[in-house]
Amino acid sequence: MLPRLDARAIRRLTWLLLLASVGLRLYGLDRLPGINGDEAWLAVQVQHLLRGDPYTLRTPTHMFINPLLVATEAGLLRVLPPSGWTMRLPTALWGLVGLGLFGWLTWRLVADRTMALLAVALLACAPLAVAYGHVSWDPSFLFVVAPLVWLPALRLADARANRLDIALLAFGIAACLWVHLTAVLMLTMLALGAWRPHSPSRQVSWGLLVLGVLALLGLAVIGRLGTSTLSILVERPLIFLSRPVLLLQLFAVPGLLLTGGRAFGYFAGMPETWPVWTVAVLATLGLGGLAWRLRNAPLASDRLLAWSWLLLPLPWWIAAGVLVPQSPSRERYVVWLLVPSVLLLVRGLRDAPRLLLGVAMVSAVLSATWLYAVDNQLWPETTHRAFRTAAVEPKVAIAARLRQLAVPGQPLRIAVADWWLEHPLRYLLPPDAQIGIGLENPQFSLVWSDEAGKTYPETLYDRHDRPILSLVRP
Repeated sequence: MLPRLDARAIRRLTWLLLLASVGLRLYGLDRLPGINGDEAWLAVQVQHLLRGDPYTLRTPTHMFINPLLVATEAGLLRVLPPSGWTMRLPTALWGLVGLGLFGWLTWRLVADRTMALLAVALLACAPLAVAYGHVSWDPSFLFVVAPLVWLPALRLADARANRLDIALLAFGIAACLWVHLTAVLMLTMLALGAWRPHSPSRQVSWGLLVLGVLALLGLAVIGRLGTSTLSILVERPLIFLSRPVLLLQLFAVPGLLLTGGRAFGYFAGMPETWPVWTVAVLATLGLGGLAWRLRNAPLASDRLLAWSWLLLPLPWWIAAGVLVPQSPSRERYVVWLLVPSVLLLVRGLRDAPRLLLGVAMVSAVLSATWLYAVDNQLWPETTHRAFRTAAVEPKVAIAARLRQLAVPGQPLRIAVADWWLEHPLRYLLPPDAQIGIGLENPQFSLVWSDEAGKTYPETLYDRHDRPILSLVRP
């Protein structure tokens, strides 16, 4: 139990937590977890843009590249050489900006400095937010733009919105869809909540209109995925009804995101055992209990937040078909759920600031534990090979070694095993380097040690002398 603390003491401790969260986000940013091919591909497109080489502003899944990422990475590459820090600083910097926006917007909603600070601390210290602050992915920026939707919408529900709120809401919706089209599920969740707690026909019409627009956007997303609407809305989700374990896992995903279990499972390789799922189910039930308490609250904003949660199974049904978010590699499409989760905690526990402070402290400890787990590679057998790392990020170390071995005036020719190695090397090595999967007549080959079947003389090891990558000279 925390001792009795007045509002000033709680704010001081919360500020210390916020400072700690900055350290958590910056510690080992260049190597925890290992650089993966997706974030490197985005950075390579920015390099091509700056050099005047052919580039694309659409991802391999046909989504538009996040302009915040492109602009910031381009600015950094003008003054810094390619490195893990240069690649990931945009996410870290915008993550801090997002926390500032979240705090300001929360204060405008609750008019309470202590609650606003606690809200920021809960989001800043959440293991999932810290983990996604360490990778330069489009979904990482949803923590920046999702608050621009939720908090103005809550003020709008209370009839306190001004022109600034309307502008922020409109911009936030556009930004969320631009950053990642799967944010359509978040907007559907909010629209359902906006429709339920209001009775005037004007409000109902507004909610139905929004739902119609979002349905069209959802169909567009489905079409881009190349899967039939029938399969998305009926066939795939019915699999969950026929397999209770899968249905329970899908139910537990919100709690798994809030408690950080998914950050440990995806980036650190921690097996998602029954104890992990049990904690996640309890966390989901806790959030649902808070929503149930607020469903008839005096404030319309509380009712909106509550009903958005209580009606979450409807967009979650679509998520089951499109994204299968219980899969460890797919939670990145629903990370936005952390924002309304934090708001639900703050509104539901507004009379228990010490409890909220305790939750933030536990989250900070879990985030530090996540960094320790990734740094020490506690579960190497189940960690995605792209996230394997060492005292020096393996692909960065390989690139440095290749630059040493390069013959002046002769471009490097490197054969790599897969996408996860190809694009990090394209980003880190000179533009004339020839890098490809299955490249013929290479000077060097780069293979994962678990595929090589043997250890080569030039092999990189993690902190516990377990092989990760091998540089092979044919």
